[in-house]
Amino acid sequence: MSRVARIVMGAALAAAGVALAASILAPYASEVAGTDYSEYVYSNVVDDGGFPEIDWEALLSENPDVVGWVHVEGTPIDYPVVQARADDPQRYLSCSLDGSWNGHGAPYVDADCDGANSPVVLTYGHNMIDGSMYSAFAGFTDQEFFDEHREILFLTPEHNYRLEAVAAREVSAYDEQPKTEFASPAELTAYVKGIAASAQATGRMPDRIAQLFEFVCCSYGQDNGRTVVYSVEPRTDIAVPAK
Repeated sequence: MSRVARIVMGAALAAAGVALAASILAPYASEVAGTDYSEYVYSNVVDDGGFPEIDWEALLSENPDVVGWVHVEGTPIDYPVVQARADDPQRYLSCSLDGSWNGHGAPYVDADCDGANSPVVLTYGHNMIDGSMYSAFAGFTDQEFFDEHREILFLTPEHNYRLEAVAAREVSAYDEQPKTEFASPAELTAYVKGIAASAQATGRMPDRIAQLFEFVCCSYGQDNGRTVVYSVEPRTDIAVPAK
């Protein structure tokens, strides 16, 4: 499925069980409880940098599509993140880590990205009525909530990213198209600064951005809305080549 067909911000994020009806203005509910992934986190253990210790061996044994873990302190966001497959890009909208059907799905990286190795790491998760999955990201358009939760931890087996949110905005999935390729860090930096100019909430903007992480969920302030949280690793000395 082409990127154009997969309208940005994962237009299908609202599709699992509720379709894309513009009249649906409530977070998505599932009759099946979400999966508890706490067994993959070593209890009460963090490394010297304050990152949770993840049992990567167990996670990858369960599902080799796992590419990371996202954690936002003070919110329910504490989940493994999988890589969407090119031959089935929407699989994890309604599939849990173990492959079973679940309306909560699993947070996933867009099929056009290469895990956390892309200039833009575009991730999706549901906005659930029970407050789970990526629901808390919908609150980032409130400047006070944004300021209180701007640190986002994204862990991979190879590297732990201490991200800082730089902007959050609500967009229409009808109008916005994903952009995951940039010719240079300068072009990426200009892109993010342009986004910040129209964002509902903003943070500190670095002079140079080598890599961007986007966290996307459905939102309900406009027709077919998506909330997008843009975050970066404050370091500026890591260059990630464009694809």
